[in-house]
Amino acid sequence: MEDLVNERKLKISHLLIRQIHQLVMKEIDDEWAGKYREVEIKITGTNFIPPDPAAVSFKMRQFEQWLQDKKNNQELIDYSSLAHYKLVEIHPFIDGNGRTARLLMNLILMNQGFPPTVILMNDRLKYYQTLNLAHKGEMKPFVDFIGRNVERSLTWYLEAVIPGKEKKAIGKWRLLSELAKKTAYSQEYLSLLERQGNIEAVKKERNWY
Repeated sequence: MEDLVNERKLKISHLLIRQIHQLVMKEIDDEWAGKYREVEIKITGTNFIPPDPAAVSFKMRQFEQWLQDKKNNQELIDYSSLAHYKLVEIHPFIDGNGRTARLLMNLILMNQGFPPTVILMNDRLKYYQTLNLAHKGEMKPFVDFIGRNVERSLTWYLEAVIPGKEKKAIGKWRLLSELAKKTAYSQEYLSLLERQGNIEAVKKERNWY
């Protein structure tokens, strides 16, 4: 993965995606690691039905063409988010589709100089909710969700590498509980706004800022 990140002209193919899946599923399910599914599957908690297994190979080749079409990758956040979604939509593997899609998204982002983007455990419900909306044709919530995660990862990265005095340039974070005392809103309501993406917040250790 590190070698791929450092490639100047990264070309993502359906074969490369299968290699990524093989890495993800190694020693978890060696029989199907890197292999397209041959059975129909259902996704728990959603009404979305993935394509018929007979169509997977064709759809992955279409996806490869989309990835390599230069007109699609002008806006990096949109492009990486949609690449993530499109792979999940095809659901080409029996298991490990989400992990492979997140690695693909990070491969695209890191190849262009971004740090790895992590979707926190606390955000997992929001992640699945926005994915379900995307399956219904509402892409904006999912792209916005990924964008906020990219922004948070950038914030953590900058705070880790920028010397103390220069950190002021990226803003000062305040405890959410302290901010609540200075507003007409409760901490619980501010937390709700954060989960909805209406205010920017990051979690450090156990506290929200």
